[in-house]
Order: sequence, then C-alpha cells, then structure tokens
Amino acid sequence: MSIYLLALTLSNTVILLSGPLRNWIHSVWETDIRYLSDIGCKVQLYLTYASIHISAWLLVAVTWERTLVMLSPMKALATFTARNTAVVILGICIVISAIDLIVPAMVTLHGVNNLLCAPKTKEWLHFRDSIYEWIDFFLMFAAPIVFLFVGNAIIIFKLQLQRKKIKKMCTFVEKNTSSGQGHAYVLVVALSYMYVVTITPVSVYHVYFVHRLKQIRRKFRQDPRGALEEFEFALLLQTIFYIWSYLNVTFNFALYVISCSRFRNDLLEMLQWKKTSKAPESHDPDVATVGKSSDNGSVMQSNYSLESRTTIEKNHTVTEEDEYRHPSSRTSSAANFADSQKLEGSPSGIVIVRDVDSGLTTSPEKGREQWAAEVAA
Repeated sequence: MSIYLLALTLSNTVILLSGPLRNWIHSVWETDIRYLSDIGCKVQLYLTYASIHISAWLLVAVTWERTLVMLSPMKALATFTARNTAVVILGICIVISAIDLIVPAMVTLHGVNNLLCAPKTKEWLHFRDSIYEWIDFFLMFAAPIVFLFVGNAIIIFKLQLQRKKIKKMCTFVEKNTSSGQGHAYVLVVALSYMYVVTITPVSVYHVYFVHRLKQIRRKFRQDPRGALEEFEFALLLQTIFYIWSYLNVTFNFALYVISCSRFRNDLLEMLQWKKTSKAPESHDPDVATVGKSSDNGSVMQSNYSLESRTTIEKNHTVTEEDEYRHPSSRTSSAANFADSQKLEGSPSGIVIVRDVDSGLTTSPEKGREQWAAEVAA
C-alpha cells in the first residue's frame, strides 16, 4: 500500500506545481508560464490533465486493493506483491498519459479567435467543448466515483461484520489483528471521502461552465456590460471551486503520514532520517520472537525454522501430564544434564527437569551430589 501512497504523493505534487504554482507566479510577477512559449503551453496543460486523471485512478487502485484484501486475504496478499503493484501503477500512468496526448496535439500558443493557449482551429475548439470535456469528466470524476463508492461500501460492510465477530469472540488476538488492519482501511475510506467531497463541485461546474460560456457570448451581442458581469461572476465561482479541489491534494500527504505508519517509516528511511534496525538474533532455537502487526495485516514472524517446528510437532504430543521442560533438558539422563550444567543449585532456587528415558522428575534446590545419588539409586 505504501507504494500506492508514494505514487499518489508524486502525482499530487505535479498537480500543485502545474496549477496553484502557476497562478501564484502570475499573481506575484505578472508572468504566466503557460503563455511564455508554445512548448510551455502544451506541457503545462498536458501535465495538468494527466496528473489529475492519474491521481484519481491511483486512488481507485489502492481502494480496490484494500477491498480485495478484505474479501480474500490470502489470495490478495499473494497477488499484490511489490512487483505487481509497480506494474499496476505503471499501467495506469501509460494508459492515462496516452489518452491525454490529445491535449498537446489539440492546442497551440496562438489559437483560434486570437486566444492564447487554445485549440488550433474551430474543429478542435468544437472537439474540446463537445467531446474532450466529457472525456475529462469521465476520467476525473464519473468513473472513479463509481469504483470508489462500490469499493468503500464493501470495506465498510466487511469491517462491520468483523466488529460483530470480535464482540462475540472477545479474543485478544482478533482485537489486535483488527486494530492493525483498521488503520489502512480507515485511511482508504478517508481519502475516498475527501476526493468525492472536493472534486465533485469543480467537476460538475466545469461541464456547466462550457454551456454557461456559450450563453454569455450570445448575450454579449445585446448587452455587453451585463454579459461581462455574468462572465466575471462565472469566473469567480470557477476559482472558488478550483481552490476547494486543491484542498484534496494539499492535505492528502498529511493523511498518509498521520494514518499509515508503514508509509511514515518508509518515508523516513527514504529521507535517511531513520535507520533500519535489525531485530536481535536469539541463540536459543526454542525461543520464538513474535513481531507486531503491520498496517497491511497482522503477520506473526518467528525466528525458528518451519522444519524444526514440524519436527517438534511430530515427535511430541502435548498432554495434561507433561510438565514444563527447560530448553537445556534434552539429555540422555539427569546425571548428564547435571554434568553439563555444573549445577550447585539454581539461582532461582527451583530447577524442574524431566528425563526423557527414565521419566524421572527432579525438583527444588538439588546440588550436583544429590542429582548423582538419585540417578544411582
């Protein structure tokens, strides 16, 4: 999941650089980088459209990854490897970038009707207002919102079922597992909710603005002053909705850092602010180290091999009569164990050992001579 969040961070950064930064430069230095050259016009418009569309579909991808993990955890975790995730992200970028190549082919610095950075001809102008506007609406809003709605509905439904099961079973393991997974799912739902709330107004108004602009042009022939006032008001609403939409990409990074510990750790390691620490190795083969659950699920890790664990399970069946066996008690006799340990009495005052061959059980505070005497008897 952290790979998706990293890709989303990059795409959101491009959105901020191609949109608000351009407007800020224009406000401060009265220079519009879009109008400096024909290449600047094409590149700036292309990056604006492509980054917005890629960001939307990356959010769809991460939402459905979490949805499939929720529906079929084992298959999903085996399928969504880092390599497969990178392939999905690359595929989204290639497809969206190819579709949006129509933008630089469509516009030029000195366009039709003496408009700057506009379609080349009237045919391209008609294509932009009648066809590409709907393509943009579909890629940015209509299609993603359907996938986000369905995916988040499944996630919320499954989370509610898990909570009910946890309340019934009331086991510590399930509570710990659910809490480990919950942060990732809450983050996905929060990102989807913020996207819908911030993108819906500007997407709907962007389509309406094209038709509104045609009405203002017709009115301009009869009432130029009134048409100009309506045009300025339409631009004001458009500016407000654009600023509102930029809140989505502005605060997404903060949500990633606050809600996803794995993304936070990966980010710190990438910036070399945090060195990766290795867990201390245990020299006792019977001591298992259980790791904490991550955001992608609770995964228990142990430092003993599967082969040794299988051997223990085959050779030993736990019964109620079995006493605790110290890891060092695997000797042929109690005397050998005493010799190997050089016992003069244990520090804790209690040593309990079960001999495999004789079934002999020894108990508290027996020195070396007492061990030998008991075995000889």
